[in-house]
Order: sequence, then structure tokens, then C-alpha cells
Amino acid sequence: MNILVTGASGLVGSHFAEKAKDTFSLLTPKDTDFDITKKEAVERYFFNYKPQIVIHFAAHTDLDAAETQRDSVAGEAWQINVEGTRHLAEAAQKLGSYFIHISTDHVFSGRADDPGPYSEDHPQETNPKRLSWYGWTKAQAEKIIQSALADFAIIRINNPCRASYSLKLDYARKILAAYDSGKKLRLFNDQNLALTLIDDVSKVIEQLIKQPQNGIFHVASSDLFTPYQLGEYLLKNARGAENAVTSSSIEDFYKKTGLINRYAQYGGLKIEKTQQALGIQFKTWRGILDILIKQGI
Repeated sequence: MNILVTGASGLVGSHFAEKAKDTFSLLTPKDTDFDITKKEAVERYFFNYKPQIVIHFAAHTDLDAAETQRDSVAGEAWQINVEGTRHLAEAAQKLGSYFIHISTDHVFSGRADDPGPYSEDHPQETNPKRLSWYGWTKAQAEKIIQSALADFAIIRINNPCRASYSLKLDYARKILAAYDSGKKLRLFNDQNLALTLIDDVSKVIEQLIKQPQNGIFHVASSDLFTPYQLGEYLLKNARGAENAVTSSSIEDFYKKTGLINRYAQYGGLKIEKTQQALGIQFKTWRGILDILIKQGI
């Protein structure tokens, strides 16, 4: 059984590709050899290799860069996240492939009038002005998959973290890197978020490959944190540093910058339905950090 993995060298995809390479027959083309923004290239690849399962990690995930492309369908964020997903979904539909798509909690606004944590069946935000441009492109990608395919799983994650990855810093390692470089840390005490252990994403995907299920699944911590809480816990337990973080307010940040779309205040994902469907239990955010610290973050 051939399994096509897009974005197999990325922060999340590379963990699965490395962990599953000896268990499954994985197709992991490099971006330079497999441009998902080109419909003909995707169709040709599917014709040649006929993947029975597609696991779609590839995405434009630079939120700041995406904001500079807002409203542009010619920009990389739209071309990769929307058109690339469309090409893959249409090819998978023709072949009858099972499609596993990695998405995000950024498809929700995280605002006070529609706060998280969000359940698996919570309606997406429908107003692009209330989302980051990255979030809007990922929301459109979800809609494409749901309309084009009968057999699919959408896996939403938030703030994915792993113990090591040389090409990109994740949420937790950004905090450690800032501390290690001597920077003063000021973190929000009025923003609610959840954490995703990338190890759990790989585990869920492996389970869906072996026992396919259709629908939307959330992989996240079982509780929420504020950045200030997480920073204090992480630095104390990973670096032995006490009182290394100063609290700040995201409300004040909004007033100064106006970036309410870029940084959601009330984020996070509910995971109860996913836990029940898959028979899995996700850890608290502290439990996730404990695992990462033990792995040598």
C-alpha cells in the first residue's frame, strides 16, 4: 500500500515520516520534485504512483509572511494551502484514496464573542476579516476536502511541539531559545491556548491508517495554558530558572499593534470526541512539557 506524504521534511511531517518509515510504504517526494501548486504535476504523480492514502502535511505556515499576502490568491499562502490542497483532493477523489489532512485551530477566531476551546464540530469562522490570512487559507482547504472527498480525516492541531528539530523552532523551543540568548521574556497572562505533542499526531495518523475513520479529529492538550504559565513552568523545569518571566497583557498588545487577527486571545481545541472515537487519552500541557523535557528539549 503506497502512502503519499506531503511536507515530509517539515516540523510535523518529518516526525511521522521518520517514525513510520519501517512500518509503511511511504512516498515522500521533495517539494522541488513535487509541486502541489501545479495541477498537472499532481495528476502525473498520482497516475505514476497511485497512492491509496494521502497524508497532507505540506503548508505555508509562516503566519507573519502570510499576513503580507492578505487577500492575494496569487500569494504562496493561498497557492500552497488552498490550491495545492485542491489539486491533491481532486486527484485523490479520482483514485479513491483515503485523505488525511493536517489543519489548525486558526480556522477559528479566538475572539471573546466566539471563544475556544473549540469542539470538533464547532463551525469555522466565516468572516476572513476575523482570521489571520493563514487561518483563512486553512479554513478554505478544509472546505475543499469536505466537498471533494467522501473518505477523509481532518486533524486539527495547535502550537505543535517536539523535543528536537533543527530547521524550525516550535512554540516551546522559541521560549527556551530566547531565554538561552539572554533575552528578557514578557509573556501574555490573559491569552488561552493549548499545546500539541507532535508524537501524538504521528500516533493518531498511524491509527487512522490501520483503522480508517472519517471526520474531524483534534490532537491537543486536555487543558489550556497562558503563555506566562507555560513559560514559567518550562523554564523552571528545563533550565532550573525561577521568576524568569514577566507577565504582560494581550489586550495592551492589541491596542498598540491592532494585530487581533494574528494572535487569538481565546484559542484551543476540545478533544473529548476524538479521544472517544480513537480510544486515546491526551495529556495536560504540563504533561506534554514533561515528556519533551525528558526527551531532551
